[in-house]
Amino acid sequence: MEIKTPAGKSFQANVYLIESDKYKEVLIYWYQGRGRAVANEFRDKLYTVWDSVWLRRSDGAMVRVMTPVGDSEEKAMADAIDLAAKSADSISEYVPN
Repeated sequence: MEIKTPAGKSFQANVYLIESDKYKEVLIYWYQGRGRAVANEFRDKLYTVWDSVWLRRSDGAMVRVMTPVGDSEEKAMADAIDLAAKSADSISEYVPN
């Protein structure tokens, strides 16, 4: 899924609906580091190897947003997407570009 941030950037993220017994949650996650946000774990590992050779950097993070579904799956999905979009812009304060 493509997520657009308030700053106008967009990135791909993985979106799942997780269910266990009576609990249901929306999960959104992506990998971020060295100026990139990617949804694919394999691609992130390739970028990490590339950047460690050329930039001598391998820092990064897996960012995960989870929201309980409650009464409405659509509202939970919208809330999770909103939180992911808003937080993606400020993550570079903690995971340098």
